[in-house]
Amino acid sequence: MSENDKEQKMPLPKLNKLCKWRMVLAGWHAGTKTVEQGGAMAMRDLMDKWLIMRTENSALAQLLIKKGVFTAYEYAAEIEQEAEILDKALESVFPGFSTTEVGVEITDLKVALETMRRKRFPA
Repeated sequence: MSENDKEQKMPLPKLNKLCKWRMVLAGWHAGTKTVEQGGAMAMRDLMDKWLIMRTENSALAQLLIKKGVFTAYEYAAEIEQEAEILDKALESVFPGFSTTEVGVEITDLKVALETMRRKRFPA
């Protein structure tokens, strides 16, 4: 086994511990449910992925900043640019909706209702 293989299989007990929060986060978002109830496992899985991605992103950013690849300011500026791109993309996925500094607004009620019907939003 090469040194690279050993690094890839390194146990991550602190990340595993952090992911225990998935149950609290899932309950907060979807309400308290048993594992067998619809959507509970999916919500826990989603929270797990969110926690891992958040941790990986923070770690990668810190490493790159410490190594001088980019500054914290440059990173923040890029996050702002990417957030704007994603915001516009979500507007095209959810026609009739847009965001402002204070929340989501319906820009066209008829279009928004059709979007919600097409996307099968709960009634």
